[in-house]
Amino acid sequence: MVSLGTAKTHVLSDDWTVKTDDGTWSSHWEHSVALTEEGPLVLTAVDGGKAKLAELGVEAAPDPLA
Repeated sequence: MVSLGTAKTHVLSDDWTVKTDDGTWSSHWEHSVALTEEGPLVLTAVDGGKAKLAELGVEAAPDPLA
């Protein structure tokens, strides 16, 4: 989880939702993402995330192993 505030969190009664204790904006990723100078690279996606990122209008970083 990436948070703009505290790293302290708690799970809500639905046993799924996680919130930061201070209520700041945060994000939980289902993939491992590298944020590079050339853009994001989804390390756990076969195509580096290019297809899904393109749907969102985001250009993925080039795959350094290609």
